[in-house]
Amino acid sequence: MNDIKKDLIYLLACAVNDTAPDAEKVKAMDIEKLYSLCKAHTVRAAVYVPLEKAGAADEKFIQAYNKAVRKNILLDSEREAITAEFECHGIWYLPLKGVILKELYPRGGMREMSDNDILYDPAFQNEVRDIMLARGYTAERVGKAADDIYMKPPVMNFEMHTRLFSYDTKKLYDYYQDPGRLLKPDEGRKYGCRLSDEDFYVYVTAHEYKHYSCGGTGIRSLLDCYVFMKAKGSSIDRGYISEQMKELGIEEYEQERLALAMKLFSSPGGPRPDGNRGEAAGQLP
Repeated sequence: MNDIKKDLIYLLACAVNDTAPDAEKVKAMDIEKLYSLCKAHTVRAAVYVPLEKAGAADEKFIQAYNKAVRKNILLDSEREAITAEFECHGIWYLPLKGVILKELYPRGGMREMSDNDILYDPAFQNEVRDIMLARGYTAERVGKAADDIYMKPPVMNFEMHTRLFSYDTKKLYDYYQDPGRLLKPDEGRKYGCRLSDEDFYVYVTAHEYKHYSCGGTGIRSLLDCYVFMKAKGSSIDRGYISEQMKELGIEEYEQERLALAMKLFSSPGGPRPDGNRGEAAGQLP
């Protein structure tokens, strides 16, 4: 592993553990190369936070963070408006993935969002299309895959899922063929739904595995895993999760992914300036 990748992991560990980095260590980093690597992994906003604490955030990182904050606010506001329409039409819906995960990060805007994903009642596909078109969206794809894609300039991008997985991932498709069995009512909403923490983790892991098996995932997937476990790990039912992973055939993947995430980002007492994580987390690969 080269130095710039070690620098990225160190700063991300600082970010998600809300720890200030060593200023001298940061001063020695190649900020240009760091920015390019962060952009490739969609973690510029997360890395901005420890750079800011070290007084080393340059203009590109500042702009990336401010844009991430602004986009998250716009997407949140628009999602509320869209789901209010769903409520009026009696359409059940379930916000997915980053919509939930971003709230677990230490600071708003730290998790960059390219879009919002929402699972909804497929019986209302035409009604949802009408709602989105009336709100000024262009229907980029409808009825041709597991998700319908709607876009509106400058930054609105919504993926509306009629199912969670496509037929080409048979085990995952079969497991999630009836998502209704997993849905719980979202407090304060008549048609809004949520997953239990355990089922949310299982779904996110299955989704990541789909990408991993088709070509790989970036470091943000590991970061999401760590952030989730930091927030929920002490209260979730690991036995239930293990059973679901076995049923999905991804138990080994989940165990290795979780171990790697904890190894990279766990930091008892905060990451040390030398880049090590301490005995409990092991050494950098």
